[in-house]
Amino acid sequence: MATLSLLEKLRKTRETRLPVGDDGRLQLIIRRPAIMDHIRHRLRSEIVYDWYTPMVVGWVGVIEQDILPGGTDDVVEFDHALAVEWIGDRPAVVSALTDYCQKLIDDYTAAQDALKKN
Repeated sequence: MATLSLLEKLRKTRETRLPVGDDGRLQLIIRRPAIMDHIRHRLRSEIVYDWYTPMVVGWVGVIEQDILPGGTDDVVEFDHALAVEWIGDRPAVVSALTDYCQKLIDDYTAAQDALKKN
């Protein structure tokens, strides 16, 4: 097993899982951006969807049937381009993703503000 670099370990600390779909079987692995990345985004006024999709860094439980009607039961390895295409055609997933990512950012910012006050 490959050893994670310190940078990879740091990024992993910002990862959480977002269940999507009716049964919660599918999960997107989301990495909260660094606060400076969030500030850059706000200054550039990017389209919200384009801002949040890079935060999707993996998935769990996705099978071909989830991607293609009539697909197989084979597990699909995460591919970012495929994930973005799949998410982009599912308004409920887009909504859940944007709400969840914004909450991650808001919660982190609030926690940092609370630390400053102590």
